[in-house]
Amino acid sequence: MEDVVLHACTVAVSAIFGYVVTHKLIPVVANYLITKTNLHGIDMGRKDGPKLPESLGIVVGLTYLASFVIFFILSPYIMISFNILSSFSLSDKLCTSNHSDGSNGYNNALSNIAAITSITAMLILGFLDDCYDLRWRYKLMFPFAASIPLLSVYYYSYRDRTTVLVPQLIARALGLDASLNLGAFYYIFMLMFVIFCTNAVNIYAGINGLEVGQTIVLTVTVILYNIVEITTKSDCDEIHVFSLKVLLPFLFCSAALYNYNRYPAKVFVGDSYCYFAGMTLAVVGILGHFSEEILLFAIPQVFNFVVSVPQLFKIVPCPRHRLPKFNPETGLREPSTFTFEYGKLSFLGRIIMKVYSTLGFAMIREKEPDSGEPSTDKIFVSNNLTLINLWLCWFGPRTERDLCHQLLRFQSWLSFLALAFLTVKINHE
Repeated sequence: MEDVVLHACTVAVSAIFGYVVTHKLIPVVANYLITKTNLHGIDMGRKDGPKLPESLGIVVGLTYLASFVIFFILSPYIMISFNILSSFSLSDKLCTSNHSDGSNGYNNALSNIAAITSITAMLILGFLDDCYDLRWRYKLMFPFAASIPLLSVYYYSYRDRTTVLVPQLIARALGLDASLNLGAFYYIFMLMFVIFCTNAVNIYAGINGLEVGQTIVLTVTVILYNIVEITTKSDCDEIHVFSLKVLLPFLFCSAALYNYNRYPAKVFVGDSYCYFAGMTLAVVGILGHFSEEILLFAIPQVFNFVVSVPQLFKIVPCPRHRLPKFNPETGLREPSTFTFEYGKLSFLGRIIMKVYSTLGFAMIREKEPDSGEPSTDKIFVSNNLTLINLWLCWFGPRTERDLCHQLLRFQSWLSFLALAFLTVKINHE
């Protein structure tokens, strides 16, 4: 009981600390960025187009990292110094070691170090991207570099856990077991998972509050999933306690940022927050051994990524910004578009656009030629291939506030339906 109380108090204090410090620091740093640096951007979703400070995710990231280091790495030794906790019980109570050789406690310490190192690396790389606007081919290397500590610790601590759960429908169709051992390929799967998580938030963005809002919904869902696992199983408490320890302070820090980023935004979060948030979710998914479940909770992000693939990989034209356009006359957000000529698309590009048009993912129309300019080839216009633009195509233009709220409600419904499915599945095991 003392162990549970100690964990709960430490996590609660760290979460409150993170929220208060983040809430107080954001206005100070925002004012500095506006007056002293070039880290600011124009909010194109409002008529007045205000200039807002960029990259406030760095404040959230640094506060979170400070909270993690103080309360989960240094606090045990501070408590020993003041005789609050005996050195004998250090590994037993704070590392939840269950073996005489202290192996679980050692693995827990390694997990802390791996988590803090990978998250820090991704936060720094994201901030560099905000400052220097790096090209995509360099951005794709970010997750690979930042995941090295994470994958190294996983190999050392959990090298025998290389299985993934295969959905029953797919398993039956292919004649596979429900649990598939990937062996060395599991590390490739984890690397792909890190790359997806760190970029999923970044490409599903473009309106006030959506980046932070979707992260909060995902984090709450994963926290509830961990609580379900802890209350129904007795053999995996440690990894889920670790996950809660990582996610609860992150949730509170993100909530403080959301207060400033929701419509009408006072700050922009920048790539630093998107990469930092994605890596935090990747850390708990990998070290908590439930990466497949996180993908199930992130169905909108997965769908957005799949729909975006033709533009992300330059199979069809991809403008620099794909966020929905603002109509100053109506005050509504409308789908942004790109133009193309079927004759200049590759064979694969033509097939994709026809399939997307059939499925309702691409609303294609012929562009009227400009007056006085003869055209030899027909030019077509299509919405940019993102879930945000598709939502506007399917349900019509709407205000930015309504658009964000609808997308977050959609995320919440899908995430909690996935959680309900997993809860029923766990209770029947």
